[in-house]
Formats: sequence, structure tokens, C-alpha cells
Amino acid sequence: MREKDKEYQRRNVQPLVVMAQQPFQFKRPKVYVKVNEAAWSDWTGESGWPDSVPASVLFDPLSTVSATYGVAFQTQFRDDNNVWSSEPAIFVIDAEGVVRHLESHSGEDIREDRIFPIVDDLQEQRRLITALSANKDARGKAARIVLDPVGAQTKTVIPVLAEALKDEAAPVRAGAAAALYWIAAEAGTAVPALTGALQDPDSRVRRLSALALARIGLGARSAVPALIQVLVDEDARVRAAATSALGRIGPDAATGVVEALQKDKAPRIRAAAAAALPAIPDRVPATVPALIAAMKDADAGVRAAATLALKKIDPQAAKKAGAK
Repeated sequence: MREKDKEYQRRNVQPLVVMAQQPFQFKRPKVYVKVNEAAWSDWTGESGWPDSVPASVLFDPLSTVSATYGVAFQTQFRDDNNVWSSEPAIFVIDAEGVVRHLESHSGEDIREDRIFPIVDDLQEQRRLITALSANKDARGKAARIVLDPVGAQTKTVIPVLAEALKDEAAPVRAGAAAALYWIAAEAGTAVPALTGALQDPDSRVRRLSALALARIGLGARSAVPALIQVLVDEDARVRAAATSALGRIGPDAATGVVEALQKDKAPRIRAAAAAALPAIPDRVPATVPALIAAMKDADAGVRAAATLALKKIDPQAAKKAGAK
């Protein structure tokens, strides 16, 4: 982390690492090696522990902090069957104390190459919303409310932001999409507008709209057909956002994706639907049979996507179906 100080400073970010372990577990042990029959010397080789613990590390062996944020879960640490640790998680908290992003990665370390893109993305969203808030009209007022923590006024801005998704100016549309993403828990009535924005010519609008639909979750089930079409978007980040949304919507999304795999006339959509299925936790019974059938699709890309998806979902079924 120390070698990344300048990157954190450039982003005006203060890192804080919360560890479930005790401090002594992270100090370099004193190790001696025998030089000859009469002498011993301090070991100066490489070690997995630092010489001193950075000031930005907070030790929380009782999981007080992680329990407060609802992530006091345990996971096996690396390959040791007898060692357990808190599940690695990323929390991004802004200056107002609002948690703007959270995610976990069971069983793997979290490094800056995962953190910096998240921070950069959030800072771009804030810039878009801040630019929108500079307007003196209703859109500006709505954006200013969004920049504050969610409160009694939050729901009142939804119609204004939904309408702003149709503005002629791309930055205004992007700002509205970012704002709806930030308050998505309250934005269920904006689902139709966000669904339409999935076809916006600006990739930022498409991506942020898909992310907002992901946060709305079950309430965004009507957006499933449009999200399936976005699975073949030219922008990889938009495709990832659409996959995330389908995964959060639940069984209705699973049914829609399976139907697309079985019936869509475009091979690209069928292949994308197959590839998306492993990311949807609420699978329907037709999932495995549909993938097995798709392994015989006329299109090679669909066959390959279906085979890979089936291997992830049900390795035994894949083996029986002749997957290699």
C-alpha cells in the first residue's frame, strides 16, 4: 500500500485497511540462522510480514467494525483448512459518510488494481451529478438533493431525473443516470425511463442505467428483455453492468435469459445469454436442459458459450453431455 501513496493522494482518497487479526500477527518475526558452530546471526532475507504496521491499518479482532457494516462473515484463508479470516470486502465511503460502493471477494486478496477503478468511476459519477446540479432549474435542484444522503426529499426528484434521461445533451442524460444510480433504492418508478436509456447513444448513460436497474433489483423485472439485448453492447463495461442487473433481478431474469438462449434469432444474443447464465444465482429448472440443447446449436459461438456455461453451472451434466 505504501508504494501506492501517490495514487491515493492524486485521487484525494484516504485508505483504511480493517483487519480481523491481532497486530502481532503482522509483525516480522525475529529469526536467527546459524552462521557457524560458534555464532548466530539475524536473518535478513525476505519475509511475508512488514517491519512495521502502516498507520492506515486498523485491527479489529472482535469484528466490531465489520459487524457494524454487516460483513462479519468468515471465509477460509487461502489453502489452509484450519485458518479462517473475515471475508475480504471493499467499502468506499465519501466525505459525507455515505457508503457509495461495497463488494466482497471471498478467498482472495483485494489490491489497488481493483480499488482504483471503483474510486475513479465514483468520482466520474460525482462530477456528472455536480455538473447537473449547477443548473438553476428543477434538474439542478434534483441533483443537489441527490448529492446529500438519502432523505425525505429523495423520492420527489425521481420524475425530474427520469425526464432528464431524454435531454438532448449527453452530459445531462449521463448526470441523470448517475443520480438515479446513487438513489436507486428509491427509484423504482424510474424503471421505464432507465430501460429506455439502455439504448442511449452515450455508453455512460447505458452503463449507469444498467447499474441503477441492478440496484433496483426485483423491481426492475420489466427491464429484463432490454437488458438481454444489452448483453451484446460494444462496450464491455455496459455488458458487465447488464449481466450484474440480470443477476440481481432474480428468477424472472433467469427465465428471460433462458428463453433468449432458446428462441432468439440472433446468434450473438443466444451466445451472450448462455454466457450470462452462470452469473444469475436464481436459476430455473430449464437452465441446464437449455444449455445442453444449445451445445448443438448451429452457431459455433453459441455452442462454445453454452459448453463453458454448463461447465460452470453443472460440471457433471456437462461431462455427461460430452463437453470437453
